[in-house]
Amino acid sequence: MLRLSQSQSGTSMPQVQGESISFVRHTMIRAIVALLLLTAFGANSADIALALRLPASANSVEKFVPSGWEIESKVSGDLNHDGKADTAIVLRKMDQTLFIDGRNGNPRILAVMFSSPAGHYDLISHSKTLIPADDDPLMEDRFSGIDIRKGNLYVAYHYWASAGSWYTGNATLTFRFQEECFRLIGYDANFMHRASLDESNTSINYVTGKEIRTTAGNEDRRRRTSVKSNDPKPLRCMREIGNEFW
Repeated sequence: MLRLSQSQSGTSMPQVQGESISFVRHTMIRAIVALLLLTAFGANSADIALALRLPASANSVEKFVPSGWEIESKVSGDLNHDGKADTAIVLRKMDQTLFIDGRNGNPRILAVMFSSPAGHYDLISHSKTLIPADDDPLMEDRFSGIDIRKGNLYVAYHYWASAGSWYTGNATLTFRFQEECFRLIGYDANFMHRASLDESNTSINYVTGKEIRTTAGNEDRRRRTSVKSNDPKPLRCMREIGNEFW
């Protein structure tokens, strides 16, 4: 989890602990948000996604879209090195009751399909927890997008809070298909304190265990880099990852 610690200048800087990274909010703010969501959005939108089942295969990507849902994001590229274009999509429910004050608080689902030699698509992996709903009234939409490059799948986040934290930043998760699932192999993030302009950049390679952290203070702008070598741990599958990154 991403923790905020006090630097020598008294400015809180983000610190990575273990493999889980999330954006920290003040305890009181979280309590207020929980109350707001309970009254404004009613039932937890994540429960809607958890109850949904996607087909195992279909003759087109559009056939994976359940009734009342839409494709919000779609990217294509070869993810299993067979020369065929595979597809990753982010599905979003379109329940009008979850549109509150201009925000679409509907749940999202990430789904990945491989192109089969027979010409149809097979559902290889999906996550109902990796992509957050835009249901936090104190934060901008935390989902930034998905991409496929060089055989890897990327999931990007954006962090900006109107209350509870001065930090803003971006983070990207890198997944690679191996041993029958999409495994988390990398984490890259950059954060900046909007008042002090102090910066913190983190890059973690979960395959090797190498962690690189670079910080820069606003006063001298001198960049300080530290490298840490951790013992590699078993790579987690996408389906095993919850909401710890957002």
